[in-house]
Amino acid sequence: MDLERKVHVFRSNFAKEVEEKLILTSEAVDGAKYWEKKLWKPWAGFIASVDLATGETVKKEGFLTWLADESEKDGWIYNLQPFTIYHVKCKKTLEKANPIESLRWTNQYMLVDVVERNLHHPELEQILKEYEQPEEAVESFGRFSLERQFDWFSGSVNWLGKKCKVSLKCDEEGKYTVQKALEIFRQIYANLAEWDDEIRNFAADKLSGSANEWQVEFDEDLGENQSCFITKEAFAKRICISEFDVFPNGFYTAYYNADNMFLGHTIMIQGNINEGMKNAKITG
Repeated sequence: MDLERKVHVFRSNFAKEVEEKLILTSEAVDGAKYWEKKLWKPWAGFIASVDLATGETVKKEGFLTWLADESEKDGWIYNLQPFTIYHVKCKKTLEKANPIESLRWTNQYMLVDVVERNLHHPELEQILKEYEQPEEAVESFGRFSLERQFDWFSGSVNWLGKKCKVSLKCDEEGKYTVQKALEIFRQIYANLAEWDDEIRNFAADKLSGSANEWQVEFDEDLGENQSCFITKEAFAKRICISEFDVFPNGFYTAYYNADNMFLGHTIMIQGNINEGMKNAKITG
């Protein structure tokens, strides 16, 4: 498929009707990913919007996206700034919402034009004030602060003597509530030693063989020296917790440093508190 055809397909994922809105941008306005043949797909998040056809203010996060080429990387054509009100022309996505995605990613528009910049709007400015208020969840084992651009609360806990970053994903209810994820992590933390052992042993079962393959590839002499091979028991002892993510639906992801068994890569273990561990793989 040639580039012109691909651009047409991209645009066909959005409605033909052009809407005019006021949008209040979030802190995330300069994201982009390489798309096709020197074209990029920038995006900018917004906190809320006003439909200029009806005057309705919609307090729902979303994002704008468009295409830009290599020469337009500086500012991505529109040079959008964080926490700013813009009058834009845009087209609503026709794609169906993915239920596992964050709410902002299911409320997307293709940006057609920026009509006016640095506007004032009382309702949007009040929404920004509320958005900028700090929000925390405090527990005996740690203090977690809301990071709105990622839809999670994050903090650090003492994980059996090691510092571990914990991210608690917010519920997909159009508001920032962390209680479901926090309840799941309370259950885990109450039996932390047992959980840590199970995660280590699961990772060892799945990945110790791969670790030996990596070691042999890195040092061919090990192929003749079986005593240097990494046992499951040794593997489980060598890895060290670094991060732990918890989701409201019961899923979790644990990240362990691998003590250079995978040449600097990290181990990722995923599971569900009700269904057990699902997989372990090398990442990072």
